[in-house]
Amino acid sequence: MNDRNVEATEFLLELVSHRIIDPAAVSYTTDDMLAQWKKGKAAFGLYYAELPQRAGVADDDTLVALAGR
Repeated sequence: MNDRNVEATEFLLELVSHRIIDPAAVSYTTDDMLAQWKKGKAAFGLYYAELPQRAGVADDDTLVALAGR
């Protein structure tokens, strides 16, 4: 591991310690992630364009940014 990897790992551990991210998120399945969106517990995630429909959260609180290939 290099210094940048250590820094990134420490940052993620800090987020977990402040309960900003779920420590179990590393093992989330797609269903787990969609459930978090439905409960309003997810603020940011990497997914695809059908997220609002799949998660059932097609409202003004959900925005999807599309990245080019």
